[in-house]
Amino acid sequence: MKLCVLFIGWLIGPAAGLIADPLRVAWLPRDTQWVAHVNISKIFGTSLGGQRVEEAFSPAIREIEGALLAASGVEVSLKSVFDITVFGRSYDDDGASAVVLAHTSAPVGDFLEKLRARLIADHPESASSFTKERRAGYSVFTTEDDLLAAEILPNRLALAPSVSLLDSTRQALQARSTASASLLAELPDPDEDAALTLLAVGLDRAQEVPKELRILRKAKAVQLDLIHREDRMVSRIGVLTEDPETAELVHSVFRGMLATLRLMWETGPSDSSDLPPSVSEWMRGDWSQWIESGVDRSLVNIELSFPSNVALDTLKKVSRPPKETQESHP
Repeated sequence: MKLCVLFIGWLIGPAAGLIADPLRVAWLPRDTQWVAHVNISKIFGTSLGGQRVEEAFSPAIREIEGALLAASGVEVSLKSVFDITVFGRSYDDDGASAVVLAHTSAPVGDFLEKLRARLIADHPESASSFTKERRAGYSVFTTEDDLLAAEILPNRLALAPSVSLLDSTRQALQARSTASASLLAELPDPDEDAALTLLAVGLDRAQEVPKELRILRKAKAVQLDLIHREDRMVSRIGVLTEDPETAELVHSVFRGMLATLRLMWETGPSDSSDLPPSVSEWMRGDWSQWIESGVDRSLVNIELSFPSNVALDTLKKVSRPPKETQESHP
C-alpha cells in the first residue's frame, strides 16, 4: 500500500464530540488558490434521514482501521481527527503544490516514528528511502514515493511534496495573520457550522475547467459551504465577480441552467429508475421551496436545500461500488 493512501486513510475517520477549528483563510499561505476544509465532527455528528452518518458508513470505517493496522503495525484510533484542510497554489500542477493539513489529538510525532521503524523493518532493501530530517522546530519524514510528512506544529500533521511547502505552511500558521489572504478574504466568512467548505480564486487562469462550469471564469472567487440544519442539508454558494453587472449575468446563467435541468427532468430521464425512491420523489416535487438565489452588489448568493433522507440516500448511492464490481467480488 502506498504510504500516501495510509496517511489519508488515517485522516478520514470520525471524530464525534471533538471540536474543530473554524476555517481561517488568512492563516493560510498568501499564494493559496484553492481550499477544501472538512469539519470531521460536523460530518459524523449529524443525522440524516434518522440515521447518523458514522452508523451508515461504519463497515467502511472498520475496514479502514483494519487496513491501517495490517499495513503499519500501528494501532490508530480513527476518532482523533478534528478537521482536515487541503489547499494548493495551482489547478494545473497535478498536486505538486498541494498540502494536506490535519488537526488531531493523536500523538503525531510518535505515530510517524513508529511507522518509519515498521517500514524500515518490513522493507530493509529500501531503508535509505525512509529518512528523517530535522528542520527548525520540527522533523520531516520522507518516503520512497516522495511524500513528506511532519508534525509542523503540536497536533498538526502536514503532508506535502516539498519541504518548502511544509515550511511556508508552518510559518503561516505560526503568524496567524489577520491580513488579507488574496481574493479569498473578500468572500463571506465560512459558516462555522459547515461540514465542508470549498474556496477557489483565479479560475480564469485554470487550464482545465469543465464546460458546464465555464461561467465561473467570470468569477474572481467562489465559495461553497455544506451545512446540516435540523432535517435538511444546505449548500451555500457565493460567487464573487468583478462588478454588479457581471454578477447579474452569472445569476441569469444559473437560473437558466436550473430551468433547463428542471425541463429535462420533467421529460423523464432515462436513468431515473436507478435512483433511490426518496431522490426520485424529491426531484418530482416543487424545487422552488429548496432553492434561493440573489445578487448583493458583486456577489451572487445561491442556497440549495435537500431533505436529510435525500442527502443520505444520495451519499449511499455514490459511495456504493458499481454493479459490475459487486458481481465480480461477491
